[in-house]
Amino acid sequence: MKNSGPEPKTEDQGESLLLLQRRLVITTLCLLIGYLVVQLAVTFSDILRILAISIFFTYTVSGFVDSLEKACGKRILAVLAVYGMLAVLTIFGIVLLVPAMMVQLSELLNSTINQLPLWADNLGAMSGPLEATLARYHLPNLQEVISSLAGNLPRPDGNAIVGQMAAVAMSTMTWIVYGLSVMVLTFYFLQGGSSMVSSLVDLLPEARRGPARTVLSEINVSLHAFFRGQIVLGLLFGVFMVVVYMVLGVQYALALGLFLGVWEIVPVIGPTLGFLPALLSVILTGMSNLPADRIVQVLILLVVFNLLQWIKDNIVAPRYIGDAIGLHPVLIFLAIMIGARLDGMLGIIVSLPVAGALGVLFRHLIACRRDLPAEAAADSPQG
Repeated sequence: MKNSGPEPKTEDQGESLLLLQRRLVITTLCLLIGYLVVQLAVTFSDILRILAISIFFTYTVSGFVDSLEKACGKRILAVLAVYGMLAVLTIFGIVLLVPAMMVQLSELLNSTINQLPLWADNLGAMSGPLEATLARYHLPNLQEVISSLAGNLPRPDGNAIVGQMAAVAMSTMTWIVYGLSVMVLTFYFLQGGSSMVSSLVDLLPEARRGPARTVLSEINVSLHAFFRGQIVLGLLFGVFMVVVYMVLGVQYALALGLFLGVWEIVPVIGPTLGFLPALLSVILTGMSNLPADRIVQVLILLVVFNLLQWIKDNIVAPRYIGDAIGLHPVLIFLAIMIGARLDGMLGIIVSLPVAGALGVLFRHLIACRRDLPAEAAADSPQG
């Protein structure tokens, strides 16, 4: 009588094939859902942009609202008080800061453009040995080529550019609608955002509510840490650098410091990009309060900035926020590039908390997948 040994192997192959088919179906569905999500995001990009800005402001000021609520006892009064303070700060910025920043940005732009021919001449003067070599081989003179290129560069009017940008931004009806929509949504999020999330969780099956609340709680902690740390701490660092620039005698200190504060929001590459205009300003105009050679001034500015940045990143930030996003720098950089491609600077800022939230969700999905075999073994009947 022949042995029927190969049958279990055939059954195992059938189970493996069925498992592979399921994975292919799930992967296809995930890709399809992702494609639909992207299409919906493109279609409703304006609504998503308003929603993202509203969440941005909600998490930024929620700590102040919580503190005021403990003092006055009512949430709505705390929200209205924060709105009043923001209105005063906005009026102050429009009346005083914005005109001063526009003047400084215009002067920096014009100064950079006017210095280009001088740079070209200096570079050409320092290239004597190279010019001798070029002349020996009957090649064009390097100084003439550089001076010609620099002289032919367009010279836009910085005042006109900044003025037109401000006029378009202030007169566009879209921005008014955006602003009103953001104010309304932020008000409702601050007043009853937690109850809205709880209502959505209650729609899930009872067995899923506990894990959903755990995931949402961790995402909420991550978002609070990011907005409280990266944004508030970054902007405060920018304001502090305005004072540092003024003490050192850096021209355009107000515009350069606030520009740095905005870029401090972006991890990894943000501080470097935000510092480059200040470095360019010192290279062009020097520091009025520091009598030293231009190269020495540049080195001093580099040392001061890197020292203060190190103190912020390694002493202040860990105690204040810890690891806000919890992602590898490579993943952060990829998220920044994707956000910049989708929606510019706003996309960069929004991409980081979204990446952090997806990281929390992914970790929980992996943990649930690891727990499934243990739960199945515990529920199986004992032989």
